[in-house]
Amino acid sequence: MNSTLFRQPSNGTLIWWGLMVLLAVLAGCDKPSTTQKSANQTAASAGEGAPEVVVTDELPGRPERIVSLAPNVTEILFALDAGDRLVGVTRFCDYPAQAAEIPKVGGIVDVDLEAILAKEPDLVVGTSSGADPKIAKKLDDAGIPYGFVRMDNLAQTYRGIAKIGELVGAADKAEALAADMEAKMDRVADSARDGEHPRVLMIFGRNPLIAAGPGTFGHELVELAGGKNVLADAKAPYPKLDIEKVISLDPERIIDATMAGEGLDTEFWNQYPSIDAVERGHVYLIDDPVVLRPAPRLVDGLRTIREAIVGSASARK
Repeated sequence: MNSTLFRQPSNGTLIWWGLMVLLAVLAGCDKPSTTQKSANQTAASAGEGAPEVVVTDELPGRPERIVSLAPNVTEILFALDAGDRLVGVTRFCDYPAQAAEIPKVGGIVDVDLEAILAKEPDLVVGTSSGADPKIAKKLDDAGIPYGFVRMDNLAQTYRGIAKIGELVGAADKAEALAADMEAKMDRVADSARDGEHPRVLMIFGRNPLIAAGPGTFGHELVELAGGKNVLADAKAPYPKLDIEKVISLDPERIIDATMAGEGLDTEFWNQYPSIDAVERGHVYLIDDPVVLRPAPRLVDGLRTIREAIVGSASARK
């Protein structure tokens, strides 16, 4: 029996989720461009020397008018009790519910600079993954302080939460939030150490088939949840597969987090009964965007994947 886990997300959320994966696959995760005069880049382990944090030299001690350029940043700011200081968010910012009432300043790659300027922010916060690579330069020219953080894996996410807290004057609360998130993730991972460790294929798209390879959130979550990623040794972070390759990999679990517009039914997989996961009814359709959003609720995403890997009854409809 194939299964669907948790709730159906909004169309906007699915589009954002799919867009982030698609950008990573097609274009990589480029950092926002900056000028040497006005931007300070803190380099950390972000891959290929890309800076993990990009901020302006001058920042407010406690900003009162904040614009968020990413859904996970909006979630983090609300978790830090800074949501009441948000004056602008993207159209993809859908959590918590209060985010829907905040004026919109465009999307991820189509930020509306005029809308940002109209809000007279004293800080703009975003993530560098998938963002408009020219946005930092535009903010520099407009004299608006900003901070962009790279959150492409769990370690960067913990550090990113701490950095966002520092930017908005909530450093202590952010450190505690990141530590609590990491502790909860560790507890789920500890519970998954014993027992079987099935071979898992995590899919983000079907046309073409795009899967989680090394260095991605999907890979980390699968491994932490007690699975063995069948593409752990792949050369690309998001390999494009043909169905013959999937058949040859013969995963024991398929976790299908198909991106927007491709449907969430099991008929696609039922065409290939020779795959172990299909034959044994271990294809799981995950329709909750929390699974891949680098924010505190990622803990729930890890639990979701854990339930799929162990075939928990609570994960079945």
